Amino acid sequence: MQGQYDRILKSPEWREADLAAKSFVASYDYSTLSFANESEILNWLQNNYRLTTFSSYAEAEASFNNVKIKLENLYLAHERFFQEFVRLDQIDREATVGIWEDVVEYPEFNLIAYNSCEMNCINEGAACVKAARQNYNFMVAAIGSASWYNLPLQLGAWATAYTTYQTTARICGIRMNNCYDACP
Repeated sequence: MQGQYDRILKSPEWREADLAAKSFVASYDYSTLSFANESEILNWLQNNYRLTTFSSYAEAEASFNNVKIKLENLYLAHERFFQEFVRLDQIDREATVGIWEDVVEYPEFNLIAYNSCEMNCINEGAACVKAARQNYNFMVAAIGSASWYNLPLQLGAWATAYTTYQTTARICGIRMNNCYDACP
């Protein structure tokens, strides 16, 4: 299962879903937001789309739905993996998704350490992203078997987990940059 998951993370479907999530997250002030589920995301967008770069609630909702569509494409391209994944117990699901150790692809992380202060900032940023990944892994593993068989429910939970990861990773980068900039 872990080898299959690793191949999924390198697939074009994963890259498309990843880009859709990053695009969605980049459209709002992610530094103050945290969502537990799809309803919270959509409710916040409906009431606050003017605080985003979206021109309307419909555009914001379409952007989030695009994340779900890309995740659905990923699911359908690797359906056998996901069908096997739901049969695993919680511990095995966590172990399967826990191997994700991709490179952080945000400009905030393109720093070079010239002294110990800067190195500490970079290490704290890396630890922050690792915690975000662990939270994502937990959220994905916690999507219960029933949800994986109910594709609309599963996609909403998965999109929430992934956009939460993207949000947290960007916050990590911003904090790391602020720390770095404060170094002598």
